[in-house]
Amino acid sequence: MSAANQRPCFGGTKLCLFDQSNRLVIPAKFRVGFEDVVYLYRDARSNCLVVYTEEDYFKFYDRLSESYTGQELHDVQDYVEANIFHSALDKAGRITITDELMNILGLTDKKEARVVRTPKRLEIWDEEIWKQKMAKASELDLSRIVI
Repeated sequence: MSAANQRPCFGGTKLCLFDQSNRLVIPAKFRVGFEDVVYLYRDARSNCLVVYTEEDYFKFYDRLSESYTGQELHDVQDYVEANIFHSALDKAGRITITDELMNILGLTDKKEARVVRTPKRLEIWDEEIWKQKMAKASELDLSRIVI
């Protein structure tokens, strides 16, 4: 990726609103690099929705064959393919979350979700699950990474 095409490496979180059509408004500064097609992947381990750019999704998918072989690779590919949803941000910076994903993530009756920006992806979380994750993470010893 050329320097001109690199996405900024920043993080942050914001509580964002759903509209009546299950479209989640993504903050403008979080949208950088996500202007085109996006892939929504349900991360069952974390119970969040991961939003990849097309390029990063295919990197993720290609890495499967580096980590798995044979039937296990086939099973993992089937799982990923069953849990990936193609989407795009509209001109207002919204991502439509399908009813199926809203239900799986426990967001069906929610009016908002926590959006987390990482250097390579977005994550969409139920606010209560996010708070639990942050409470648990706050107990970790981070002294090993202090510069």
